[in-house]
Formats: sequence, C-alpha cells, structure tokens
Amino acid sequence: MRHLLPWLLGLAVILFACIVVSLCVGQYQLDVSTCIRILFSRILGTEPDWTPIQEKVVFFLRLPRICAVILVGAALSMAGSAYQGVFQNPLVSSDLLGVSSGACVGAALAILGGLGAIGKQVLAFIVGITTVAITVLIPKLLRNKSNIMLVLSGVIV
Repeated sequence: MRHLLPWLLGLAVILFACIVVSLCVGQYQLDVSTCIRILFSRILGTEPDWTPIQEKVVFFLRLPRICAVILVGAALSMAGSAYQGVFQNPLVSSDLLGVSSGACVGAALAILGGLGAIGKQVLAFIVGITTVAITVLIPKLLRNKSNIMLVLSGVIV
C-alpha cells in the first residue's frame, strides 16, 4: 500500500491539472488565474473582477461537463474492473455479455422510432440491461454455471 501512495498522489495532481486546463480552454478562453479565482470566489467570498459571462461559462458550462466526465470515467473503470473480476481475465471487454450489441439495437430502435436524444439513451440502456439479463438467464435455465457457458450465451444473444 505504501508504494501506491506516490502514484495516487501523482494521478490526483494530474487530474487537478487537467481540470484546470479544461476550465480555461475552449471557444471562450480564460486565463488560469481567473478560472481559479472564479472557482474559489463562492467559497472565499471574494469580490468579482471578471465578467458575469466568464462566471457563467465556468460554473454553468464547463464545470458540469468536467464533473460528468469524471463520474462517467469512474463508472466505466468500475464496470471494467467488475467484468475482469467476474471472468478472471484482464482482457475482457463489454462485448462479452452482449451489452454493447444490445445498446446498439436499443439506440437503433430509438432512431427508427424518431425518439430524441434522451429517448435514445434510455432505450439503449434498457435494451442493454435486458440483453445482459437474457445472457445471464440462459446458463441458469441450462443449469450450467461455467464462465464458458456465460460467454457463449453472450455471443448467442
């Protein structure tokens, strides 16, 4: 555990640097000091010396996107770790249980149905989860709990 601490600290510094760069770079460019002052202005209660547009760009446009990217990245890494733990294979992919294919079918159905962006996401999620449920159900129906049977049912579905 002691040898992981420098790595985790270094990765946290890199993440913070990426957040600051992401806050500053874009179509409406801001300098680093202004971004940091805008971020800490609500905590420290400092007087603004920036425009309201700059504050809105940071708080209502870039910061929510950055938080969403961090949360999605964390969720994807946890899902990948769970897959690797279940299959005891470091090279496992999301295609193994049919999640990707099911989500693609759901998104295609939403597109053909004329649903909007949220409808596509919801239908892709529902069909992807349904695909995994069917994939897990097939080995249970056949009373075979081996990983190979699970993989083969994922390929079938």
